[in-house]
Amino acid sequence: MSTKLRTVFQTCQASKRPVFVAFITAGYPEPEETVDILLALERGGVDIIELGIPFTDPLADGPTIQESSQIALQHKVDIPLCLSFVSQARERGLKIPVIFMGYYNPILSYGEEKIVKDCKDVGIQGFIVVDLPPEESDHFRSICARHGSSYVPLIAPSTTEVRIRHLSHVADSFIYVVSRMGVTGSRDKINSELPSLLAKIRKYTNLPLAVGFGVSNREHFELVGSHADGVVIGSKFISVLKESEKGKRAKAILDYTLEISTGSKIYDNIKVISNGSHTASNNANVLAAQESEEDAKAAAIHILDARFGQFGGQYVPESLVDCLVELEKAYIDTKDDPEFWKEFKSYYDYMGRESQLQYADRLTAHAGGARIWLKREDLNHTGSHKINNAIGQVLLAKRLGKKRIIAETGAGQHGVATATVCAKFNLECVVYMGSEDVRRQALNVFRMKLMGATVVSVDSGSKTLKDAINEAMRDWVTNVATTHYLVGSAIGPHPFPQIVREFQSVIGKEARDQMLKKAGKLPDLIIACVGGGSNSIGLFSSFVSDKNVKIVGVEAAGEGVNTNKHSATLVAGTPGVLHGTRTYLLQDSKGQILETHSISAGLDYPGVGPEHAFLKDIGRVEYVAVTDAQALIGFRKMSELEGIIPALETSHAIYTTIELAKQMKPDQDILLNVSGRGDKDVESVAENLPKLGPQIAPTNVTLYALAVSYSYTFLLLISVELYQRSTGTSVNLTRKIIHLGAGTYILVTLYLFEQWQWVVFLTGSFVVLNAIFRYIKLFKSMDPQQGATSGTVFFAFSCAFLLGWFHQGWEEGFPRGREYLAIAGIMSMTYGDAFAAIIGKRYGRHEYQVIGDGDSRRTLEGSQANFLFSFLAVSITWMIMSPPELSNYWDLIYGSVISAVLSTALEAISPRGTDNLLVPIGVSFTLSWLGY
Repeated sequence: MSTKLRTVFQTCQASKRPVFVAFITAGYPEPEETVDILLALERGGVDIIELGIPFTDPLADGPTIQESSQIALQHKVDIPLCLSFVSQARERGLKIPVIFMGYYNPILSYGEEKIVKDCKDVGIQGFIVVDLPPEESDHFRSICARHGSSYVPLIAPSTTEVRIRHLSHVADSFIYVVSRMGVTGSRDKINSELPSLLAKIRKYTNLPLAVGFGVSNREHFELVGSHADGVVIGSKFISVLKESEKGKRAKAILDYTLEISTGSKIYDNIKVISNGSHTASNNANVLAAQESEEDAKAAAIHILDARFGQFGGQYVPESLVDCLVELEKAYIDTKDDPEFWKEFKSYYDYMGRESQLQYADRLTAHAGGARIWLKREDLNHTGSHKINNAIGQVLLAKRLGKKRIIAETGAGQHGVATATVCAKFNLECVVYMGSEDVRRQALNVFRMKLMGATVVSVDSGSKTLKDAINEAMRDWVTNVATTHYLVGSAIGPHPFPQIVREFQSVIGKEARDQMLKKAGKLPDLIIACVGGGSNSIGLFSSFVSDKNVKIVGVEAAGEGVNTNKHSATLVAGTPGVLHGTRTYLLQDSKGQILETHSISAGLDYPGVGPEHAFLKDIGRVEYVAVTDAQALIGFRKMSELEGIIPALETSHAIYTTIELAKQMKPDQDILLNVSGRGDKDVESVAENLPKLGPQIAPTNVTLYALAVSYSYTFLLLISVELYQRSTGTSVNLTRKIIHLGAGTYILVTLYLFEQWQWVVFLTGSFVVLNAIFRYIKLFKSMDPQQGATSGTVFFAFSCAFLLGWFHQGWEEGFPRGREYLAIAGIMSMTYGDAFAAIIGKRYGRHEYQVIGDGDSRRTLEGSQANFLFSFLAVSITWMIMSPPELSNYWDLIYGSVISAVLSTALEAISPRGTDNLLVPIGVSFTLSWLGY
C-alpha cells in the first residue's frame, strides 16, 4: 500500500504540482459527519488524507488540534470507529490514500499487528506516529513492511545531517518535514529557512518531501509548494469545521479545499521521478547500501542503555530527539567528572545538606513495633527533596549553554525549587502548573512568583500535573535551542529518569551511612511515597542490591483503588507509553489516559518513572496505595507525635509506616523518607476536613461516641430479646420504645454526619432482613398478623450496621482508633455477663440471668463476679485490639477499672429489668467518649 502513496506523488510530480495533504481529527466535530468530510476533501482536490486518531495527551499538537481530540473523545471515538469511518467512505467511493496519524499509546493498546492488518483490510495505506521515532519502532515497522503499509518518518529543523541520512533510509514512501520548531497550528508566516532545510534533506534522498506545520492559506500553499513535493494543512481544516454549522460542515470543507487547490501553479522545479514506483524504492535501497558502518553507529542515538527491562525508552517527537542526544552526552560527561561533583557539593550549605536522620521515638511508641527513623528531606532549602535535582540540572544546563529553564510542578515543591535555583543562577524561569493545583497550592505559587518565576496556569485536561507536563513539553519543542526542561521527577524520555535518579541518589547514599552510624545496621524496611517517583528512587537506589532490606513504595489511593478517583498507577495501572517513556499508566482499554485524583497534588499523576515499573515487575519493591483519609491520619499523627507537619505526599508513606511498624519486632528498623514539609498543605487539609473529618476525627465527639455505643448495644439487646422470644418470655414495652429511639438516633446521627450511604444501607438491610425473618418465622412467638415487631426491625438494623462496618473495615484495613474503644466497651459487658453466668452456675454461688425479667435478682456475689469478669474481658479485648490511644498499661488498667466500677454501680441502682440496658450503653459510651 506504500506503493499507492508513491504513485500519488509521481502523478502529481508529472503534473508539476505539489501533493495536497489534508489532516482532520476523526469524529470531530460530530462522528456522523466524518465520512461526508472525507468525501468532501477528495472532491475538493486533496490527494492524501491524514486521519487523526484522538488521544488525551497530544503533546506535539497546538490548542486547535488538542481541542478537536478532546471533543472527539467525548463522542467515544476510538480506533475501531476510525476504521469504520474509512470503510464507510470507501464504500461510498473514496479513492485517495488515507494515512492514520496519531500517538503511539492507543496503537499499542489496540495491538500493533492487529491495527496494521485491519488498516490494510479497510484501505488505509500507512501511519505517521508522532511519538514513535525509528529507534523505538523496529517491531512496528517490520509489521508494516510485511503488510505493505507505509511508515512515514518525520524530520524537523533541529534534525542533524547524520540523523537525516538515517531517517531517509527508514522511509519507504515519503518523508514528513516539520517546517518549524513547535507544535501544530496555523501561522501568519512560513519559516524562511525552509528552502535550506529541504536542500539539506535532499542531499541524502530522492524520496518526496511533504511539508507541514503552519500552512493555512493559498499563499502559504503556493510558497511551500514551490519548494516541497507535498503540502500539509491541518489546523486550518479543524478551524473551518469549528466555525461551521452542523449539517454544513462538509460543504465548508469542500469550499475551503477548492480555495486552496483550484488553479494550482505549475512548478518547474518539481522533477518527475522516472521508472515508476520502483525508483523511489530503489533510491532508499541505494542509500542503505551506501550507509557505512560508521554512519550506522553515528545514527545510534543512545549511548547509555535507555531502558529498565521493557520500560523506559525515548518516545518523543522528532523535534526533541537531537536535544535529548545532546543532553545525554552532557550527562555522561558530567556524571564521571570530579569537578562537576565538586561544584555540586559546593552548594550543600545553600541546599541544607546533608539532611538529618532522626529517630522518631513517639511515633515508634505509638506504633508499638519497629523503630522508626526519619530522613529529614523536609529540612532542605525550599522544604523538600526537589532542591537536589534542581541544583544538579541547572549546573547541567549551564554546561549546555541554556539560559532559559522551564519546569512542571504539581504540589509546587519542584516549582519552588526550580524558581529558587534560577534566581540563584540568574536564569529565566517558567513553571507550568495545572490550574487546579494553582488553586490548592496558592502559597507555593506566590513563592515562585516572589523569586521571579513566571507561573503558567494550565486549564486543559484534568488541570493537574499531567497537563502541566504536556504544556512544558510543548514549550520545549518550540524553544529547544535556548531552553532546558528541568524535569522534576524520574519520568519522561531517556535520559531524564537516569539524570533525576543520579541527583536524588544523595538521599539514599546519606541515609545508608547515617543508619550504619546511628542504628548500627541497615534498616529492615525503607518506605517512601511515589508519585512520579523522584524522592523514592533517590532513596531506593542505594538499597536495591541489599536483599535483606525490604522496600515499599506508597501511592495515592484517593477515594479508593476500586473507584475511578485515585492515582495508584503501579497498584492498579497497566503498561503503556506517555510523556516519552514506556511505563505503568492509568489508562482505559483504548489507551486513553484517565483522569486521576489525590488529596496530594504531588501524587496526582497517571504515570510513574520507568525504573519503578521495572522494580515492580521484578518484585524487588512492593507498591501499596493509601487513601486520602488514611493520608490525613498520617498527617495528623506525625504532627501530633513528632511536632513535624509533613507534606501530604509524605503523609501517605507515614500511614503505611505506622501500620507496618505494628507488625514488626521492636528490634527492627524502618527508614521513612520525609520528602517535604506540609506548610503548603495546611489550607488543603482544612478544605478537605469537612468531607474526610468524620473518617479520621469526628468534630462532635459526644454525638459520634453515642452513635457508636448505641450501634453496638443493638446486638446485645436484640440478641437478648431473641432469646426471650424463642423461650416464650414476655417483652417489656418500655424496651421496645427504647429500641425504637436508639435506632432513630443512629439514623439521625448518620444523617448529620452526611453518611448517606449508611442511611440507605441500613434502611435497605432492614427491609430485606425483616422480610426474611418474617418468612422463616425466626421468632416463634411472633404473630404474622401483627407485622414486624421492634425487635425484628432493630435486630436487622444492628446486623446491617455491623456487617457494613466490618465490610468498610476490611476494605480499609481496619484503621485502629476510637471505634475500637466502643467495641471494647460493649464486648467487655458481653464477655463479663457470659463469664459470670458460666462461673456462677458452675460453682452454684448464685442464680444468674442475662435479663432481669425473672423472679431472681443478682446477688452481691453476682455483682462481684461481674466486676471481675468485666475487668478481665475489657483487658483481654484491649490487648487483642491494641488501640494506639493506649500508650501504656496504666491506660489499660484505668479503662478496665472504669468499665467494671460503672457496670457494678449501674447494676446496684438501676430499676429491675433496666440494668441490662443501661450497663452496656453506659460502658460503651464512656469508653467511646474517653477515647476522644
